[in-house]
Amino acid sequence: MYDYSNECAKAIGYRSYDEYLRSEHWQEVRKATLAAANNRCQWCGSRVALHVHHKTYDNIGHEHDDDLLVVCRECHDKIHWGPFYVDALEFKEDHENDFVSECLTY
Repeated sequence: MYDYSNECAKAIGYRSYDEYLRSEHWQEVRKATLAAANNRCQWCGSRVALHVHHKTYDNIGHEHDDDLLVVCRECHDKIHWGPFYVDALEFKEDHENDFVSECLTY
């Protein structure tokens, strides 16, 4: 299976996407992104088990604010595996409105 996230991480010198996520650079980006979202899930408002989701992998290492989304573990799982599954490469802002209205009823 082709893994675009790994390919993008390799293009900037990491062995894998997981290695990039452990990097000091990503930890700083993650911390700033969480702070900008007031340490809340941007979809449901939770403060528990927050993740920073890449909407696109195209700018790994040079992420723009619009590339990232703070979500709790539950919402992140729904993005990747639930009824609102959206491949990061095909993320569309219009999914957010659908998701927010259903997030707490899933």
